[in-house]
Amino acid sequence: MFNIHNDYSEKRQAIVKNYVLEENAYVDYLLTIIGNTESSLQSIQKLATSLVLEVRTRHTEQQGMLAFIRQYNLSTEEGMVLMCLAEALLRIPDAASANKLIRDKLSQTNWQDYLGESDSAFVNAATWGLLLSGKLVQLKPDVSNNISHYINTLINKSSETIIRAALKEAMRFMGTQFVLAETIEDAIKHNGLFSFDMLGEAAISADTAERYFNDYLTTIKTIAQHQDSTNSISIKLSALHCRYEFSQQSILQLELYPKLKDLIETAIKLNVAITLDAEESNRLDIMLDAFQYMYDIALEHNWSHLGIAVQAYQFRALPVLKWLNDVSTKNACNINVRLVKGAYWDSEIKLAQQQGLEYYPVYTRKENTDLAYLCCAQYLFSCKAITPQFATHNAHTISSIIEYSKSFKTKKFEFQRLFGMGELLYDCLFKKHNITCRVYAPVGDYKSLLSYLVRRLLENGANSSFVQRIENIKIDVASITRDPLITVKNHNSHCNPNITLPSDIFKPSRKNAAGINLSNIHSLKKLDLILSEVYHKQYHVTPIINGISSSESSHYRTTRQIINPANSADVIAQLELATQDDINNAMTQAKTAFKKWSSSNITVRSDCLVKLSNLIEENTELLIALCIREAGRCIHDALAEIREAIDFCRYYATKATELFEPQELAGPTGETNILKIQARGIFVCISPWNFPIAIFTGQIVAALVSGNCVLAKPAQQSSLCASKIIELCYLAGIPKSVLYFLPAASADSSDCLLQHSNLAGVVFTGSLTSANKIKHALVSRAGAIVPLIAETGGMNAMIVDSSALAEQVVVDIVNSAFNSAGQRCSSLRFLYLQNDIADNIIDLLIGAVVELSIADPRSLATDIGPLIDQKSKAKIIQHLHFLNDSVFANSLYDVNLTQQQDTKDDLFIHPAIYEIKKLCNIPEEVFGPVLHIIRYPQADLRHVVDEINDSGFGLTLGIHSRISSNIELVCQHAKVGNIYVNRNIIGAVVGVQPFGGQGCSGTGPKAGGPHYLKSFCTEQVISTNITAIGGNSALLNTESD
Repeated sequence: MFNIHNDYSEKRQAIVKNYVLEENAYVDYLLTIIGNTESSLQSIQKLATSLVLEVRTRHTEQQGMLAFIRQYNLSTEEGMVLMCLAEALLRIPDAASANKLIRDKLSQTNWQDYLGESDSAFVNAATWGLLLSGKLVQLKPDVSNNISHYINTLINKSSETIIRAALKEAMRFMGTQFVLAETIEDAIKHNGLFSFDMLGEAAISADTAERYFNDYLTTIKTIAQHQDSTNSISIKLSALHCRYEFSQQSILQLELYPKLKDLIETAIKLNVAITLDAEESNRLDIMLDAFQYMYDIALEHNWSHLGIAVQAYQFRALPVLKWLNDVSTKNACNINVRLVKGAYWDSEIKLAQQQGLEYYPVYTRKENTDLAYLCCAQYLFSCKAITPQFATHNAHTISSIIEYSKSFKTKKFEFQRLFGMGELLYDCLFKKHNITCRVYAPVGDYKSLLSYLVRRLLENGANSSFVQRIENIKIDVASITRDPLITVKNHNSHCNPNITLPSDIFKPSRKNAAGINLSNIHSLKKLDLILSEVYHKQYHVTPIINGISSSESSHYRTTRQIINPANSADVIAQLELATQDDINNAMTQAKTAFKKWSSSNITVRSDCLVKLSNLIEENTELLIALCIREAGRCIHDALAEIREAIDFCRYYATKATELFEPQELAGPTGETNILKIQARGIFVCISPWNFPIAIFTGQIVAALVSGNCVLAKPAQQSSLCASKIIELCYLAGIPKSVLYFLPAASADSSDCLLQHSNLAGVVFTGSLTSANKIKHALVSRAGAIVPLIAETGGMNAMIVDSSALAEQVVVDIVNSAFNSAGQRCSSLRFLYLQNDIADNIIDLLIGAVVELSIADPRSLATDIGPLIDQKSKAKIIQHLHFLNDSVFANSLYDVNLTQQQDTKDDLFIHPAIYEIKKLCNIPEEVFGPVLHIIRYPQADLRHVVDEINDSGFGLTLGIHSRISSNIELVCQHAKVGNIYVNRNIIGAVVGVQPFGGQGCSGTGPKAGGPHYLKSFCTEQVISTNITAIGGNSALLNTESD
């Protein structure tokens, strides 16, 4: 069903099994296989020490980036400021935004502390940023004492052009320290042994992928033109296809593999070695598949110059090497293996936490990675048909490899280093040993190099990095060259105590919801099986009153069919709608049960929620399957929804325990004043179809844990999912007499529910129109005033200025606007693009949208599933006609509208992108995959924020910018509930990004936030005059001075 490989060999299966592991046990295993002897350890230590001492003696020879790293600790504000400039300045096309960035980054830091501290012209250039005609500007001594004031004065006295030009020149100069040349034609002229990397980020469209492919092809041909050249090329597969993802294996075979065939056959013909670069953990399996495909072609020609990079910081490194050894030995065809430590560590840690994985895919301690690297190195030396390429800048690691090689004197191997890194260290090594060192040399224009440059600097400038520490004379040589085995053995735990397990990131308050690794075939097997089972079942959904799901009165009830939105022929269930008698019966029984439930101990109610969270977690695959079949949710969306429901249970359980603790208030002596929280009564919970499990669960558990009884009314379209949650609630110990399940037609049930005298409150998520109807109904009813907790939609916007990184922006736009087919209340509806970068962003965006898969949500490859029903589709079609007929709208990306209308039974609809003049052109929220783009001039940012505020809605807003003052302006003036900076605007996490809006977007308080439960409660104060019943003993017992 998932269209993924499941016929891996035994050794490939071993790789899959090692995706995430318990770190303590695996490091203990590594300690048992490392083969260092006492004499070898002494020899390693001796060489490492001599290398460090010689580097420190010759440190004045270091120029370029190493001098920069020595001067600037990149954990300081000044170091980070320069990185921010390097990352953004060169790509900003307009002067005004560039000036803003310069003013932001340079005016608040202590540059005078670095003046004259380095003997490197490069460091001074980076510090001043004032390279004019290749010479540093000479400043007066008094100016040198206050750099910040001077920079501000220059900027404010119309010197922006000079400052901007100077800083851009400085940034370009920084780039030359890490990039060999801008073109392969220039790069090949350099003397040395290189592996050329055609610099660039992952492709986000077919056009960019094609450009990278042509660059790689040209590079291979250019290298071959230089006879006797042993230079090679490194290829990043994510640059060759914009959907280089585990879920897209079928499309990769159709579209990526032919490109790989062209590249490998050209390389074979011209005899130019190729190495596949390593990327993120979730791409390892598809990388190995691609390597196998290319290796099979190489075998046909008996060509032994194909290589692959392996990251030692992954638990899968050794199994990968064993598989490569098995492949190369069986076929008697050599493989080049570049062993690296790994460059994506921070993102791997964050992603594992976000996904709720059991463990991490990488080591959490640097020493463990160093140990793993040495274990891998020893194994590589034992492989007969593998040529090791050791990429490292660490003196101890280098010394260890030199020592290991003594036992394999005929074994061919080489070292590798980054261009701009480790040159002096290897020069010192060359004097002692006859070794080969290849330089990994990025090639590309400066705009392409920036993200690479910053990543390399941040990686190598960190305090723990060997490159930064080797020249820091304040750090003892022995600590730099210490054997990682010693450090590892000295730890009480091999796990980093500062990095908790993904499940524990919210502790001690609660446990993180467990996820499913959708990039691991073993994790998907259970889901695949349950999906098949669910799709072969028929269901019957009825109201549940006091725990009884009865069809005895079904002849009195209206029956509806629940239809799979992805397949109109698939009738999932027969749904019986609750009658007024059902509602009245539920209200009466709930009133009786309320007294006992509301007076129960808060720990009892909280424990029920914790048990419910565990039951939902145990049934994750089943609930995902129901969510996909009934609501048309894609697999990744359905998984996120189940985890959100779990988080709601655990978060509210914790918050309720805190909230219901009586508080003693301050007051005069002789009396006590106690504030207590109490339940309100019976809540009606009305939930939408677009989050059939998460919002449904969040509403009812918030009301229940607060001591209320609940009448739950789900959307008809998603009643099956809701009924399953009700079943789990009962299993968790929630009394059947306090929770009632009442699927009903809104028109038929509204009066009965909202006018009932027992009603104590309503919690609602849905449209503004429906919320207003509920509000009016509650206002018109007799009796007590009851609260309405409403969360509605939004005219959600994202603002992108010219400093933003286009590739990141496009990914976030696509996710925000088209995830869940745009059927989220938080979905992006309006995209504001600064004029200067609008055309480029639009081109990239359209290229990315074209690649989205719109198909059956059961497929892991599907990005966009169906709309929920024909009514929703008709509204979107109507809106598209409105745009097409409007003079203010211009279609940028659309499909054949007539064709979409003709497919009446088909609820799939393609994304649409239109450019409009202003937000007020669109009268209401469009709940689907339609994005409206508005251009704005740089000077009108405040006007943009005002225009968004004027819509009256205030749910979510995004800002993409590297300019702090722009971000601060938006955050200060935007009247919205959730603001997201430099990321997408969907996927709020319970307790992390409490969710809810302002104005027409909702009443508040925010769901999943610390104040939410208070709206389900009342407050009571008990004030007692204690002197009336025996005197004030506390006062009488007070000692006098």
